[in-house]
Amino acid sequence: MRFRMKRPLLLLCVCLVLLGALRLWAGRSALRTGDWPDFDTEIVLEGRIIQKKQNTFLIDSITFLDSDSAVKQSIQLQCEYPSEGSDEIKLGRRVRLLGQLRAFSEATNPGQFNQKTYYESQGIAGRLCRVQYMGGSGSFSRFREGLFCLQKYLEQRVNKIFPEKEAGIMNALLLGDKEELDRDIKDLYRRNGIIHILSISGLHISFLGLLMFRLLKKLGCPNWLCALFSAGLLICYGIMTGMSVSSVRAIGMFLIQMIGLLVGRTYDLLTAWGLLGAAMIAVNPSYLMHSGFLLSYSSLLGIGTVYPQLAESGKKKKGIGAVKDAVLGGLSIALTNLPIQLLFSYEVPVWSVAINIVVIPFLSLLVICGFLAMLVPGLGFLGIIDIGILSGYEWLCRLVDSFSLRSWNPGCPALWKWILYYVFLLLEVRILYQLKRYGKLHRGDRSKRARWFRRYGKRIRLGVCTTMLCLPLLFLPFGIAGEVTFLDVGQGDGIFMRSDRGEVFLMDGGSSNQKNLADNILIPFLKYKGVRHIDGIFLSHADEDHINGILQLFELAGDEQIRIDRLFLPKRDTTGEEFETLLEAVEIYGSWHPVEIYELAAGDRISFDGGFFEIIGPTQNNSAWEQNEASLCILLQMGKKHPFRMLLSGDTEGRGEENLLEYLREHPTEVMVLKVAHHGSKYSTSRELLEQLKPQIAVISCGKRNSYKHPHEELLERLIQANSIRLRTDEKGAITFRQHWGRLYWSTFRDG
Repeated sequence: MRFRMKRPLLLLCVCLVLLGALRLWAGRSALRTGDWPDFDTEIVLEGRIIQKKQNTFLIDSITFLDSDSAVKQSIQLQCEYPSEGSDEIKLGRRVRLLGQLRAFSEATNPGQFNQKTYYESQGIAGRLCRVQYMGGSGSFSRFREGLFCLQKYLEQRVNKIFPEKEAGIMNALLLGDKEELDRDIKDLYRRNGIIHILSISGLHISFLGLLMFRLLKKLGCPNWLCALFSAGLLICYGIMTGMSVSSVRAIGMFLIQMIGLLVGRTYDLLTAWGLLGAAMIAVNPSYLMHSGFLLSYSSLLGIGTVYPQLAESGKKKKGIGAVKDAVLGGLSIALTNLPIQLLFSYEVPVWSVAINIVVIPFLSLLVICGFLAMLVPGLGFLGIIDIGILSGYEWLCRLVDSFSLRSWNPGCPALWKWILYYVFLLLEVRILYQLKRYGKLHRGDRSKRARWFRRYGKRIRLGVCTTMLCLPLLFLPFGIAGEVTFLDVGQGDGIFMRSDRGEVFLMDGGSSNQKNLADNILIPFLKYKGVRHIDGIFLSHADEDHINGILQLFELAGDEQIRIDRLFLPKRDTTGEEFETLLEAVEIYGSWHPVEIYELAAGDRISFDGGFFEIIGPTQNNSAWEQNEASLCILLQMGKKHPFRMLLSGDTEGRGEENLLEYLREHPTEVMVLKVAHHGSKYSTSRELLEQLKPQIAVISCGKRNSYKHPHEELLERLIQANSIRLRTDEKGAITFRQHWGRLYWSTFRDG
């Protein structure tokens, strides 16, 4: 019996993809900037303009003129438009620029968006700011510049036809320009799992390519001319809209389909999927970190592997059969996309499959009417149809937004769960394939084995399908370990605490140099941890660098369905005035979920399963003290058998620290971890306080290169003399402490 390998080219491509993944894992990225000048320096360079957007443009083939090194790799830089000479920025032209070379920011907290990784996955290594145009050489590409002008003209057409909100959606949908997209609509679509319709996708490519191919075929053109012309049209459309990852994938697969047609070979979806994926990863292995690339290819994997085994074979169905196939198709995509969605966004919209079943059928009409209204003068009235469809989309999403169960948030999956999920999924797909194949081979067979299969085969199939639908349960969290995380919020404080029973508390959350702290750091971190319920929030005092993120959290928590039960404030005569804006936001949030507000003073204790928070300062009337002096000092004890203590001291200094010292002399206390007061100010955390507490580890929360020069050298010297390990958020990123088997372990998000 001869063994015949099925889809050998696909197997080869999968092996090449795995090699690309190993290359990326080993740190051999396609972007090598070791020979570049230092970031945050002013440089002169030459480069070729390869792409233009509304506010920025990209250059590659870069040569640094004031450096001995010349970059030979095709690495790209994102550049701001110069204030003078912007008319000379034309595609294909080589230009000389003066500007400040800057790196993209890296994530310093779990769940935080990593700007550097995102741009590296697109081949962009950095950005050039404060650009001055110093001249250009060579001619520009009239073809590409013409496509850019055409895109701008079409955007103007769309802006005239549609109202502002709908125009932003249609520009993103048809022309790939998301810069004018309404933020509220983008978040609404994201929460409900239809954000994919705002990208140039396979639907657009298939519609344009196949439409042109069939029109030319009707006119009697030969196949080679139909294929050549339609492929050329798609390539021009892709260049005009920016050649996004999904566009490259869709155009590439269309080209493979046309080549197969010309050479007389059958088009195989999975082989084309593997061939194009391997080619893209060979060019840039960092695509394996790009969410759009992974989701695009995993969707095709679901259509090509899972869907054929779930759906019944046969002719195209209508009515209930078509709805059933649509549901199975949506489930197939959802099952293959699930781990990737959790890897990047940590949550999955529960109703996304149902919403997409309603949305997708109207998407073709939306695209067709949009193209006709945009391209054909006199057909702008068709925009009314698109406005009606988009209004229906928004109404449906806002309806689902009102549901109590809108999304499932198990947190970021562990690698072993990710691998196990796909192993089980592929195994079950293989079992379903064998069941279907066996049924076809023994159709009409009267043997005992065939009769047994006809009797129990459907039950086995139903059991496998049920098991497949239960696979997401792998990502449910179990065995939660108690932890305390000091977030890197820049120049400010933000502390997360979770007990081993899942009770969650925050202490402070603010920053004087990080904008949108809740949206960029706090909420992504909570999603990363799979947290949707906060038992309580402690605020040490009312300074902006301790509370502005909490204010934003209350403003966004309703939309993100985060429940906050209690708010703990320091007890002072002026509490209402200090926290007035915050309390207004809490009142508005309270209409969605009630919040209990408590005022805390020395001696108060808040207990949870396995520990407690005890207020140990200030112990006297502090109404005349400054904000920092009156900061709450909270002693946190965690663990039952082997408890450890941690002092969270806010910005305590001056009279507040003297008052704390008096308490400690009367109640001697040693702590494992000390949160150094006031971000490492030289006027706080005195030698006497360190002698009383004897902290083994001192955590300093401060911003990188902050204007206050925190932490001060005097403070660091005192910590050295106290033999305390010094951990700084500006150097280490988020700092996490976990207790396991009676020992305290700490880890940092990045190396200093």
